[in-house]
Amino acid sequence: MNQKNNNLDVEQTVKIISFFIQNLDVEDEIKAFFFDYIQKIEDPEEMQNFFDFLENTYVNQEMVKKEKDYIQKIEEIDSQTIKELNKILK
Repeated sequence: MNQKNNNLDVEQTVKIISFFIQNLDVEDEIKAFFFDYIQKIEDPEEMQNFFDFLENTYVNQEMVKKEKDYIQKIEEIDSQTIKELNKILK
């Protein structure tokens, strides 16, 4: 983090981290733990490491959601195709 804007960077990082935490698909107790944890972080490097961890977790979660949506769409298309083929074969 940039030293001269360290306080601003930390504030912005905490806001972004809060967004990631709020949008994680985890239990409320885990979210509460993360919120409590970020309030105790004083070292900018530790803050950056935690930010990286949450960012990666959030991105992976979103990718999994997209993959599930994609698989569901494929299954719906396959199901519809099978129904249509069955009609033709009858």
